[in-house]
Amino acid sequence: MKINSFLRRMFVKPKAYFLTHEAIVRIAKEAKGKGIRYLPLHYVGVANADTSGEAITRYHKNTLGWKADGYHLFLNHDGIIEELEPIGTRANGCRASGRSWWNRWSKFPSNEEYIGIKALHICFETIVGYKMSSTQERLLLELFRELIRQIPNILIGGHREFPDYENWNKRQNTLCPGFSVSDWLKDAGILKSNCFYEVWKP
Repeated sequence: MKINSFLRRMFVKPKAYFLTHEAIVRIAKEAKGKGIRYLPLHYVGVANADTSGEAITRYHKNTLGWKADGYHLFLNHDGIIEELEPIGTRANGCRASGRSWWNRWSKFPSNEEYIGIKALHICFETIVGYKMSSTQERLLLELFRELIRQIPNILIGGHREFPDYENWNKRQNTLCPGFSVSDWLKDAGILKSNCFYEVWKP
């Protein structure tokens, strides 16, 4: 049985709140102000995860030793969202590759444009197998539509759709988030021009 994440979040560190319409508008406004242009969507990667953003942060920072969390926002199955990293800062949700300050002699171009400070990384808690709940789906689509309203050229896609020029297909070497986000968005009425996979071709 799923634990109500509101009760679970009462005494933990990450800022957590219900993803109301007002919160969605505020997040979109902040994303616009921070110059966000891309949104990679992630999943936990564990079936029926029943976890929290706090646990994700602990795994990323304490177990893996990352300086930053993998995501900016974590959406629980019941609509509680947790702020893990400030929007407009670099998260570690996608593999960085190619030329950069630490790998300047790489023969591959950098993918920093798409996964760095211009990206808003969001992860959802899996609820039935590897799927999201109907509440998560409804809220994510509402958030995406508001982001598009405020940032008309934003590109939204799944983690696996974003670039890694060193991989054989020039995209991230992962199954995350377990389905084609671009197809899901198109089926929900989102324009192709806002679907990362439809726009970015390696």
